Amino acid sequence: YHLMVPGHQDLLLGAGARWSHDSITQTFATLNFAPPQETDSIYSWFIQDQIGIVPKKLSLILGSKFEHNNRSGFEVQPNGRLIWMPTSHQTVWAAVTRAVRTPSRLDQDLQLTDFLEATPPIFLRVVGSKNFRSEHLLGTEVGYRTLIVGNLYIDLSLFRNDYNDLYGYGPGSECKETTPPPAHIVLQEPLANALKGDSSGGE
Repeated sequence: YHLMVPGHQDLLLGAGARWSHDSITQTFATLNFAPPQETDSIYSWFIQDQIGIVPKKLSLILGSKFEHNNRSGFEVQPNGRLIWMPTSHQTVWAAVTRAVRTPSRLDQDLQLTDFLEATPPIFLRVVGSKNFRSEHLLGTEVGYRTLIVGNLYIDLSLFRNDYNDLYGYGPGSECKETTPPPAHIVLQEPLANALKGDSSGGE
């Protein structure tokens, strides 16, 4: 829905839903997903308001996406953007955004076993975790756009992204298994939100 609200406000609203069923058949003894059948669901809503602080000169855009999924629950992804146009051919802007990557079947349901050593027989097993949460991004950016000549514009921008709860491995464990024979040792590594990082650059 697109609404014009008194007070120089331009409002956008929306909602959506998605259901996705899958069925996985195991064909290799070393690779499996548990459970083999599952239905993912995502319900989302968004709202965005562009506020004309100074008409045709200064605008503030505020918005957020709200989402509920069956893997990580409720997620909020807000965005704020300030736009200043000192002249009709110049724009300065800054933005702050929070985004997430929600867990997938791979993060939570994977069971992957690989051979490591023959004597004694040792295997490595990587397993998904139901405790795997969404990965988070906090992005900040600033930019400038101006008309050079005729129809030629130039854009300059700088950005920094901070990431948290990234894909990694949690504390491992060791166990002895007798099936299939012969008896062997399994080193188990669970997937976990174990890393963080950042990136920055310009364009």
